[in-house]
Amino acid sequence: MQDNNENKKIADLLFPNIASGIEKNREHFEDDRIKLLETRKASGRLSAGSETLRVAPSPTGFPHIGLVYMALISSKIARQTNGTFCLRIEDTDSLREMEGARQIIIDTLADYNIKYNEYYVQSERVEQYKAFAFEMVKMGHAYPCFITKEELDALREVQTASKVRPGIYGKYATSRNLSFDEIKNKLDTGGKFALRMRASGNVENKNKFVDEFLGEHMIPENDEDFILIKSDGIPTYHFAHVVDDYLLGTTFVTRAEEWWSSLPKHVSLWKALNLPCPKYGHIMPINKTEQKVLEDGSIKNTVRKLSKRKDPEASMSYYDDEGYSSEAVTAYLYRLANPNFDDWFTENVSDKKDKAHKIDDYVLNMDEMKRSSRGPLLDFVKLNNISSDIVSNMSSKEISEKVLAWSKINDVDFYNIISKDIPFLEKVLNIERNTENPRKDIYNLSSVKYNIFYMFDHLFESDETIVGCDENILEKIKAILSDDINYKEDTKLEDWMVFMKEEYAKLKAEDVSFENIKFGEIMMIMRKLVTKREKTPNLYFIFKALGKDKVLERVK
Repeated sequence: MQDNNENKKIADLLFPNIASGIEKNREHFEDDRIKLLETRKASGRLSAGSETLRVAPSPTGFPHIGLVYMALISSKIARQTNGTFCLRIEDTDSLREMEGARQIIIDTLADYNIKYNEYYVQSERVEQYKAFAFEMVKMGHAYPCFITKEELDALREVQTASKVRPGIYGKYATSRNLSFDEIKNKLDTGGKFALRMRASGNVENKNKFVDEFLGEHMIPENDEDFILIKSDGIPTYHFAHVVDDYLLGTTFVTRAEEWWSSLPKHVSLWKALNLPCPKYGHIMPINKTEQKVLEDGSIKNTVRKLSKRKDPEASMSYYDDEGYSSEAVTAYLYRLANPNFDDWFTENVSDKKDKAHKIDDYVLNMDEMKRSSRGPLLDFVKLNNISSDIVSNMSSKEISEKVLAWSKINDVDFYNIISKDIPFLEKVLNIERNTENPRKDIYNLSSVKYNIFYMFDHLFESDETIVGCDENILEKIKAILSDDINYKEDTKLEDWMVFMKEEYAKLKAEDVSFENIKFGEIMMIMRKLVTKREKTPNLYFIFKALGKDKVLERVK
């Protein structure tokens, strides 16, 4: 390693504007950091035990469930500790940025009631990375590397053939000890460089590291001279996130478990910059099961990480398209993070209209976040159960407004039918809603059509389900359904049930063909004739909503 004077000369050569004071130096950004922390303290968000966390998405695609999962956990920890939650858009990869993605990220977080205290855009903070890079060179912890892409590709082939770890380290770091004169000569002749870390670790040495979610592990020291600033002047994630997290006062870095292998690099950066390393919590990915056909033809269930490219349910737009409420998805994500969520949900939300809590009231248990194996498994059965509980607590007016808004975009034909008579739609959706055991057949807005279609003549008639019925039984059922007691508003449920059982008893007494037909079978025949479904809310409510003429028309 060169002496301090040599390092200072190289830093001045690489970053002349900082050396001359034209651009801001590290001390300037240190002052900004102090002011930021003072502002937080004045607002009550910086006290003993307060945590500052962030979510740092890249605007290179549509928001995925992993982003919302991460943001939900991070924002909840910040709020529970009376701390600060930041949204940082990591947009330094301009070539891959998708138009409009930043706003979609912001809107998605808003849709899921994930509120941030501060907002930053990485590309607007380029000066700070140069200031810290200048310091890294001056301290001897970074150097300009002039290895070309072609040389890197050739080196990678040699390393692969030799079965050694790929990368720039040890003897492969050929630019590591260039003198000031050599560097100047390369720059004067048009040489382009990437700024690399001058690693000081030994990969054979391992040190204890305690992850907030993964627990205690031994991690190797970093010996790789990884890139800090690319040849186009853009910082890598490794360098940018350390500088950002320091200047923004991040005390707790939450991120996907896939970054675990990069932890030695980041720990070495904190050490090189002589800064205290924040807490890290690596969150295990959401998984899914899929069936795999083996060579012998047998089927095996396998578990793999949810894929943004292969799985539609990885995209947040999937949940919008299916009509899940943000509250239901939020609740389910809390359950993935904390298995004990089920008990809290049952106690405080499910069927608890008189003392219902908001999902936002849930307190995340940090100990429950710790996992020693793979991450949580996406389970739509459980999501639908949670969602149906939440929908069952909505008023008929609320669910009516939601299904109208959803179908206007996602199912125009359905919208045109149900929007013709909104009071009737609300009446239909109110069936078995305000009862001790409310209906739970509706779990998202796309499931509404299937569960109420039979209440609308056009949809009922267009359904191709065929219901067969013995002519004698059909005539008897028509006679029962012709009685006005089935449709009077003042008929009570218990009185209607007594009437139905009395009519059934008469059938058995008057006609021997009914001797082996049970009461439930008669009711099922009625249900199929009127709704073409085997499972529906109580016929008592359906008859009243449809009215006598429609019911008899359907069993004609």
